[in-house]
Order: sequence, then structure tokens, then C-alpha cells
Amino acid sequence: MLLREAVAKNLKSYRVKSGLTQAEVSNRTKINIRHISQIENGTLNLTLDTIERLAIGLGIVAAELLRQEGNTLKVQGAKEEVAGLEAAIRILKGYKAQIDIGQT
Repeated sequence: MLLREAVAKNLKSYRVKSGLTQAEVSNRTKINIRHISQIENGTLNLTLDTIERLAIGLGIVAAELLRQEGNTLKVQGAKEEVAGLEAAIRILKGYKAQIDIGQT
């Protein structure tokens, strides 16, 4: 999922949970209502200033708008893969040490 799509999904989710309309978010953030709609549709590139204004308007931290579902699993999978590679390297180093000892 693109970050812009994650912001779109999170903005709409927090807006709806807060019981706000797009017009109310627009008033709170001083962001044009058309831009609010475009952000929620994932069609507008955002600046950090816009993300900050949205977060303040919704009463949340900006990181909540940037949160992407599924990344935790990707990170965990990458950590497990690295751990597996490190174990394989230790085994190979052990074999190399045995070969070196046998050749001396």
C-alpha cells in the first residue's frame, strides 16, 4: 500500500470515528474541502505541513495518519530472515574453522 493510500484510509477512518464531516475537518484545518476529498480518495500528494494540520484538526498525532497496515508483519518476517542468515553464517564459519584446522 502506498503511503498516500494509507493516509487516505486513516484520515477517513479517524474523521468518521470522530463523527466529523469533510466540511468540519476543512474548517478545523483550514484545508479546502476539495483537498480533504482528494486526500481521502488518495489522489492528492501531501506535504508534511498538511499531514500535521490534519492531525491537529483530528486531535491525533501525525504518525497515526501515516500508519500502514501490514508493515509489522513485513518487519517481523525480515527480522526472522536476518536471524536465519546469521545462523547460516555461523554454521559456515564453523565449517571453515574445521577445514582450516584439518589443513594445518
